[in-house]
Amino acid sequence: MAPKEPNYAVARLFNDFAGPATGLGPVTDGPDHPYANNEVAREMRIPPTYRVADLNNAAGKNLLPWVREALAKQNELVLRGRNGETREARCWETGVPAFHLNPGLMHIVQTPREVVLFLTGRARHIWLDVPHSANPKPSWYGESVGHYEGDTLVVDVTNLDDTTWLSDNGLFHSDKTHVIERLRREGDTLHYEVTVEDPVVFAEPWKQRPRDLKLMKDYEIEEAPYCSERDASHLQDLSHHGNLR
Repeated sequence: MAPKEPNYAVARLFNDFAGPATGLGPVTDGPDHPYANNEVAREMRIPPTYRVADLNNAAGKNLLPWVREALAKQNELVLRGRNGETREARCWETGVPAFHLNPGLMHIVQTPREVVLFLTGRARHIWLDVPHSANPKPSWYGESVGHYEGDTLVVDVTNLDDTTWLSDNGLFHSDKTHVIERLRREGDTLHYEVTVEDPVVFAEPWKQRPRDLKLMKDYEIEEAPYCSERDASHLQDLSHHGNLR
């Protein structure tokens, strides 16, 4: 039986964000090097590929020069089959908004004080109707404070540790990153969209097209950890001030 025709459009959006209908979107992988995840690669009977960031479209040109240079070096490594593993694959925390790229099931708990998002062993706390702390310590998921605008939960995220990535193609960020998330429930669908600004990395803020998450019933949180091996010392670790990590 001949291998199936690959659906690169679906593969590209697996564990990746899509751009908005208009305006600047996230840096995605380039058309010259289509991304083939495990499922697509299996259908094509080829090895899976890593993501190669597209630096030639509007999103790529929105990167400041030093960032474009660093991602170009990362692309070279990826094309040589090196350093293309995502933070998820390395068992490293993923950051925000990359937290939502995991395809696993998410459990949401809400109290009058906070909303907690549980996803494959990870947890994010969104504190409601409070200001940001005066001097919070940077962390993988930053400090998230939220409030409701009608039926939309608006989350303001600051103080992100700059070792995390913004997407699975290795796009890093600085400690000046500011993320605004909007979550709105409509029936059994949860709409999620995000705006990211970082004056150290981007010339202008960018947005991600609303992502729809389907609500599930009778879902129980698994007790098993999300990753069985946190030691990824065998993988190459490069500083993002020149290359990536």
